[in-house]
Amino acid sequence: MDLQLSKRLRLRRSGVMAFLYRYRRWLRATPRCGAAALFWLGAVLSVPSAIAKDMQDVPIAMTNAAIGEPRFRGLAHPVPDSGVAFAPGGQLARIYAADIAHGAGQAPGKDFWIDRMLAREGEGEGGGAGDDNTWLFTRGRAAYLADHQPAQPGFVGQVAYWHATDYDALLRIQSTQATQPVQWKEDATQRRQTPSYFSSVFEDASAGVRMRLVKYITEQNVAVASIAFSSLDGAAHTLSVQALSPLAQHADGNELTGAFDAYNAITTVFARLSGDGFRVDGTRLLREVAVPATGESPAMKLQLGLLTHELPEARAEYTRIAEQSPQQAYQQHVSHYNRWWVDNLPYLDTPDENITKSLFYRWWVLRFNFLDANVPGNDYQFPVAIEGVLGYNNAIALTTGMFLDDLKYLRDPLYAYGSWLSAGETAGGGKYTDNPGSPEHWSNSYAQYITASAWRSMQVHGGPAALAQKLARYGSGDVDGVLGAYDLNHNGLIEYDWATMTGNDADAVSFDWARQHGQIRMDRTESAYVYANAQAAAQAALLAGDTATAQRMQATAQRIRHAVVEVLWQDHSDSADSVGLHGDLLKHRQASGPRLPVDWKETNNYYPFSVGLMPKQGEPDYDPKYVRALRLFADAAQYPLFPFYTANQVDLQARSSGADAGSNNFSTINATVAFRLFGAALREYPSRYLSAQSYRKLLYWNAWAPYVDGDNRYPDQNEFWAKGSANDGGRIGYRSWIHHTQLGATNFSMIEDAMGLRPRSDDRIELYPIDIGWEHFAAEHLRYRDRDLSIVWDRTGTHYGGKVGR
Repeated sequence: MDLQLSKRLRLRRSGVMAFLYRYRRWLRATPRCGAAALFWLGAVLSVPSAIAKDMQDVPIAMTNAAIGEPRFRGLAHPVPDSGVAFAPGGQLARIYAADIAHGAGQAPGKDFWIDRMLAREGEGEGGGAGDDNTWLFTRGRAAYLADHQPAQPGFVGQVAYWHATDYDALLRIQSTQATQPVQWKEDATQRRQTPSYFSSVFEDASAGVRMRLVKYITEQNVAVASIAFSSLDGAAHTLSVQALSPLAQHADGNELTGAFDAYNAITTVFARLSGDGFRVDGTRLLREVAVPATGESPAMKLQLGLLTHELPEARAEYTRIAEQSPQQAYQQHVSHYNRWWVDNLPYLDTPDENITKSLFYRWWVLRFNFLDANVPGNDYQFPVAIEGVLGYNNAIALTTGMFLDDLKYLRDPLYAYGSWLSAGETAGGGKYTDNPGSPEHWSNSYAQYITASAWRSMQVHGGPAALAQKLARYGSGDVDGVLGAYDLNHNGLIEYDWATMTGNDADAVSFDWARQHGQIRMDRTESAYVYANAQAAAQAALLAGDTATAQRMQATAQRIRHAVVEVLWQDHSDSADSVGLHGDLLKHRQASGPRLPVDWKETNNYYPFSVGLMPKQGEPDYDPKYVRALRLFADAAQYPLFPFYTANQVDLQARSSGADAGSNNFSTINATVAFRLFGAALREYPSRYLSAQSYRKLLYWNAWAPYVDGDNRYPDQNEFWAKGSANDGGRIGYRSWIHHTQLGATNFSMIEDAMGLRPRSDDRIELYPIDIGWEHFAAEHLRYRDRDLSIVWDRTGTHYGGKVGR
């Protein structure tokens, strides 16, 4: 093994990439047991939800079992017919080949399958939610529009290169007829947007002309606008067409050039603008176009390259596109864009097309919110997941672990590994912090489980011992750093006195209770994440042969576990607390002063169950009392399945009532917390309080929420929502201002819980699905330990056409 190369990884991203590609192999803690893998199939079955006369503290007015499933609207078949029969072994590749054979990519409207699935037409039905088919989906590895004004020809809107800039357009397209400006007005009904391109039509009836615009941003940050003109009045016309860019205003032959520093001086971007048949005229490009009386003028294109020294591929792509015809450039771009899905996605299929489309939308959201700028240093040297490129726009430690859970199922491990390598290098041997490239958001060390998620990514993809050693070093440094910073009373538990540290902000009602009772600083149940990270660091260290670190991290994990059970567990009490409960609960506890257990709670109180910290059946300290803590999830008044709030709703009302109750939001991040809890509870802490149907309803509501008004034509995962209700098929009264964010995680739970793949460290493949009553499903072409793996369930053996047995 090239250990010298391993050392260079600390400084050179390119070394890391080559290293990972060279050493991708099976990760195993034990030798393989022969040629055939051992499969273990289990199932979690529904548990009757009869909870009457249980040890409930107050009568339940409505059980979560009584909450129905959401009502979807929109298309009867939101997943378009691929025309390809299902079979394991490359379903997306077969669909792609069929698309090519039927002319996909040759012109807008002749689209590839995922482009068809996620296409939007017209202005959509934003429902007042701020998404009227205006956000531009097409983007490069670093360049995109943070805001988009589609009614103006060109690429108009706030320019972003890794982060938003002060520039209001990549380029504008203007026209004159004789000496009169053409007043282009968009026919918004003809908008068509897919993940790979945006097209629309502009007209000026008085001038008698129409312009068809197709635009896209390539992987290597080249913005391309293709335009063609036609007559509205049956007469020929001559137009002067101009292209202007605030980024490029200096002549260089037939090009305009410019340069600017990206946000926070992360890098310098060199812009180059050129066009087919255009010449420089001052600070603009200019050409004349003959518009025929009938038919359409030949298409012409403009290309703006955003070039940097660290991405020579961008200059090469800009040069290539400038030499191509509009048709060649378009076809190569959309084909390449859609080939990425084939190379990186597992194919997921469920019995409900609303669910299936939501999964592919989630894959796109992961891709859209991803940065691969290759910036030298410890800013953005690795490919990295970003929280909300249309909002916070940084690699935030709080949510990186969640993104890793989904990213690890992309077939190329670099998408997951880049994010945790970035976090580890940024930490510098201490606790994880947000990426320094954007210190405004939020530059702190929040409750997170990066090391635990990173270890799961290694369980899926594998890697050499030297890579595991890196994770052990990052993870142990984080655990030590977090405890050193936040365990002020040295009892093995992290303490917070600021709700933002949990990521829940004002929704974390426990801070209000603690403040009102004399000490806001609390020993917190989020300590469970430190436990999980310590456990993962120990496992990585074991694989790397670092027994000293492994033993130290295992000891730290056990110390945290002991502290959670001894300090944060409240036994049964004959007297009720301030919200009518009689103990048998995990509660935050004031870290000093009164040292009272905190009565008001969040879903965070259940993190110790989610990570398997609480004693389980078969362990020496197991006691049935621990499982009774889950009883609040049977009560829709406490923790409703939908909306999936942060705050316990009884406690929220105790804080105040009505409009004065304060922030009460919910989002995909809360569903992620619930997925993790339900999956652990159903397998490791079985009870009558949570059943497979609980998980099924959560799955459906989580898929429904991003669809605006439940309409499957318009998915938009906002940062958070409010004023929700499960009545009458569901309602969300408020959708926040950050659009198409990846906050939280979804697809990992589909693969690991509904479909049952349980990542392991040995040479076994474990299937342990939660039985939610589906007759069939498929997770096809997963990449597991550098092998292809397909999981197909067909209860009758007839749905998939006999391609798999019953």
